[in-house]
Amino acid sequence: MCNLEKTPIEIPKTNIISKNNRKKKVYTLEALQYEIQTKQKDLFIFENKVYDATKFKHIHPGGYKPIERLIGQDATDEVRGFHPSSVIEEKFKYFCVGEFLDVDNSMASNSPLAKKYRELDAELRENGFYEYNYMFYVRRFILFVCIWVLSVSILVRHSDSVKHICLSAFLMGMLWHGLSFSSHDLGHNCVTGIRKIDYSIAIFYASFIGGLSISWWKDSHNVHHIVTNHPEHDPDIQHFPFLAVTSKLCKSLYSTYHKKVMKYDLVAKTLVSIQNYTYVPILSFGRFNLQAQSVIFLLNFKERREKRFIELFGIGFFFYWFGYWLIYSHISSMPLRILYLYTAYASTTLLHLQITLSHFAMSTDTIPNELFLLKGLRTTMNVDCPAYLDWIHGGLQFQVEHHLFPRMPRVHLRKVMPIVQKFCEENGLDYYSYGFIYGNSLVFGVLKDVADQVKLICTSANPQKRYKNL
Repeated sequence: MCNLEKTPIEIPKTNIISKNNRKKKVYTLEALQYEIQTKQKDLFIFENKVYDATKFKHIHPGGYKPIERLIGQDATDEVRGFHPSSVIEEKFKYFCVGEFLDVDNSMASNSPLAKKYRELDAELRENGFYEYNYMFYVRRFILFVCIWVLSVSILVRHSDSVKHICLSAFLMGMLWHGLSFSSHDLGHNCVTGIRKIDYSIAIFYASFIGGLSISWWKDSHNVHHIVTNHPEHDPDIQHFPFLAVTSKLCKSLYSTYHKKVMKYDLVAKTLVSIQNYTYVPILSFGRFNLQAQSVIFLLNFKERREKRFIELFGIGFFFYWFGYWLIYSHISSMPLRILYLYTAYASTTLLHLQITLSHFAMSTDTIPNELFLLKGLRTTMNVDCPAYLDWIHGGLQFQVEHHLFPRMPRVHLRKVMPIVQKFCEENGLDYYSYGFIYGNSLVFGVLKDVADQVKLICTSANPQKRYKNL
């Protein structure tokens, strides 16, 4: 889903209508494009009305980057998917600047399929699938406390034993594993439904206990949901120079999220060519990367960060209790300290496998003005697993349902899955769901395909090497 290209267009006539003695501007698609291109306005369409986010986008709680990805487009399903009805009803009216007139009825969001999707969403809401389950997260909190106490107790009592150090570190990694899923739910505001409460709990979980920034996660993750698997826009598939899930990334693309060119240089060529072997080892360092990205995000004082200082304080508190009080004070030798640190961080590898599994093997095609529904189905797959493994997958095994209904609480996703499958079957839509092992084999297959393409290009560019191999 791309922004409109800056191509010259004819200036449209101004359209004005009178309704209840109040003048309202009527926008055709051409008029909308004209104001975006010439007046630098951030306009988008929601339920056949035009909204101006130019002044609002930089204070948007979900970040300005998701808004930028929707400029000039019909964002009806995206807006409904990420905002509670109260926000839409109370806040949006202040940014409405006119009506949208779909002259030739060409907008995909006004299609029969889009209407069926909205009817399905309304039906799920009516049947209670958006209701919150507070006790589920209370039980999770109690479990988190127990794991933390157990992990710390083992280390304090057996700080010179390698096996106990590894066990304690593994339990700490499992704590972060579970916290990440709850933080994900809190970031989507689907735990209590009250943004201030969910945000505060998320900061406690992510920053104070995990050393991460939930604000950075929200900024990145919201963009991911809007432009899933888009090589230029989706930060969740931009892991250059270490990994590339499509050969399109091997063209020095400009990342609109990171605002820099992902250079396809010698380092990238080398690393990508062996990525099917280095994939899992790289993921074992994934948590180090998350912490680095969090700190970089919060220390970027050129841009607004809603909870910058409390998150920085939380991350500092994390490094104190985890780095100084737990590791430095209780483990005497440096090698054992490093062992504990790496084991704890590497224990979250399964989490990173789960995160990448549902998207790395899916389509990275770019389809302009694609329905939110179709994009979610095309770029996402579920992990087929029994209910007793739900804790390990944390709700992300139902990525299809999550991408179609981002604010739906995790506890309802398994029950909604057969309803969505039936909807897809009735409307001739593809629904992807694979087992954990087979799904990962698909990911490795994609990584190997891209690695082989890189090797082939490099060999073809070196005639001497090519003929030597004949």
